[in-house]
Formats: sequence, C-alpha cells, structure tokens
Amino acid sequence: MDEARQYFEDALNVYHQLAQLYQDKYAPDMAGTLENLGFLDRLQNRMDEARQQYEEALKIYRQLAQQNPGEYLPYVAGALNNLGVIDRNQKRIEESRAHYNEALNLYRKLLQRDSKYAGDIARVEAALQELGKKAPSQ
Repeated sequence: MDEARQYFEDALNVYHQLAQLYQDKYAPDMAGTLENLGFLDRLQNRMDEARQQYEEALKIYRQLAQQNPGEYLPYVAGALNNLGVIDRNQKRIEESRAHYNEALNLYRKLLQRDSKYAGDIARVEAALQELGKKAPSQ
C-alpha cells in the first residue's frame, strides 16, 4: 500500500501542476486521483486524511458540475457518499446523514435520466437506515 500511496501522490503532484496550466483538461484527473488516495487512506484507517482528500475532490467536482452537470453530478454524489462513510466511521452521525441525504437527492435526480442509479439510491438509503439505528434524526 505504501507503493500505491507513492504512485497516487506522484500523480497528484503532476495533475496539480497540469491543472494550473490547463484547468478544464486536468481537473477531473486530479479529482479522481484525490478520491483514489482517499480510498487508500480509508483502507489504512487514516480517516482524517481520507476526509481531506474527499473534500478536495468534492470541491473540484462541484466546480466541474457547474459547467457540465450531466457529466459531473454523479461524481459529486459519489464524493458525498464517500464523505458520509468517513463521517459514519468517525461517529459524526449528523454530518454523515447530511452527506448521505445530499448524495441521495442527487442520485434521485440522476435516476430521472438513467435507471442505472437505482442501485446507488438503494445503497445510500440503506446507509441512512443504518445511521437511524445509531442515532435518530433530530
């Protein structure tokens, strides 16, 4: 995993430099690499680092979705879901619920155009139900 981390960090450095020159072209690659690094952090139980990676990816995806929602709203929803997982693991129940709910709303919007998001909706709804068992919504 250390080798994978080094590859992701190297790629992130390159994408960061390229995105400064060609924002529109390399920002998606940078966000994807941040998410991959966040996933690796999550696997290694480095939740604070994972949160940072996912939050940065989410910020980029939100900017990209403003320009091209059809392309990038699914990525926004995925990053929100990932943050919900991190929050749940850190017992930040209300933050987790907020991230999951925002992801769920986006997936429902996306479902109107494409039925492939039904599984994402079911997964997020199950996560919200599980959260409800831990701490009821206020």
